[in-house]
Formats: sequence, C-alpha cells, structure tokens
Amino acid sequence: MVERQQRILREQITVLQEEITALMVNARRNESIFKGYSALYVQLLNCETIDDVLASMTQTFQEQLALPELSLKFFDSPIELPEQYAFASDTHKQLLSKRFNSQSVYLGRLTKEEQKLLFRDEQVESVALVLLGNNQELGMLAFGSKDPAHFDPEMDYLLITQLQALLSVILPRLLAQS
Repeated sequence: MVERQQRILREQITVLQEEITALMVNARRNESIFKGYSALYVQLLNCETIDDVLASMTQTFQEQLALPELSLKFFDSPIELPEQYAFASDTHKQLLSKRFNSQSVYLGRLTKEEQKLLFRDEQVESVALVLLGNNQELGMLAFGSKDPAHFDPEMDYLLITQLQALLSVILPRLLAQS
C-alpha cells in the first residue's frame, strides 16, 4: 500500500515538474515578445514617415517575433500613397464584413484570395488583422505566420491592441505631413 502511494506521488511530482517547465518556457517566450513590442513602441514614436513605420514594424516582426509577413494598408486616404499601402478599389470591404464583427482585431486563418489582398507570400497560415484609427476607419495592419496555430481566435491580444492604439495616433499625424 505504501509503495503504491509512493509511486502515485512520484508520478504526480513528475507531472507537476513538466507543467512547471512548460510554464517557464512560456514565460520566457512572453517576456521576449513583450520586449520586442516595447522596443517597437519607442521606434514608432521616432518615425517621421509611413515608410519609417513600416520599416520599424517589419524589422521587429521578422527579426524578433519570427513573423515573416507584414502589410499596412489604408482604406481611403485623402493623399496619394504608394501602391503597397492601398487596397485595389473596394476589395477590402468583403474582408472587413467577413472577418470583423464587433471586434477590431481578427486572429485566425484567411482564404487564399484574402491572403492575396494583404501579403506577397501566399504561404501565410495564420494572421492577425488589426483595424486602425479611432473608429477603425483609417486602415488595416496585417501580420502573418507560416505556423497555422500561431494566431488563434482564443488568444489574448493585449499587446496587439496597444500597438493598434499607438498606430491610430501616429499614422494620422504622419499622413497629414505627407
């Protein structure tokens, strides 16, 4: 009887040790993500053009967060922007109606046609789509991963909404200067 209880306790200890190890790995990954976003916020505050914003985000997302695809698109800009920043005609409206209900952030997967609207690389398997502007009228930031499980609708998106708020202040100012 005592031996059986000891065996059960050893098994429970092993399970708990594995859980602690997994939590520590997750905490390290979360710390790395937080540091990447924190450094990005400072860089964004120093940007003087839309191209600077895109370059800062691209560097952070690709190098620190291992997210290979990034796209910044504006809906109906009053100024002429390079093609890379604009949706072709009203192609974004169907994407907006399909992927956004009451939220201003979408995490999950896209169809191939939707991916073509946003990314050069069609190998994106999961995405984060973020509407920009005080009323989500300005545009959309999209970043993608080749990992189908990277972005999931059940994930917390606190850092994404903080980036959304910062960009919603910075981008209108930069657009007005252009």
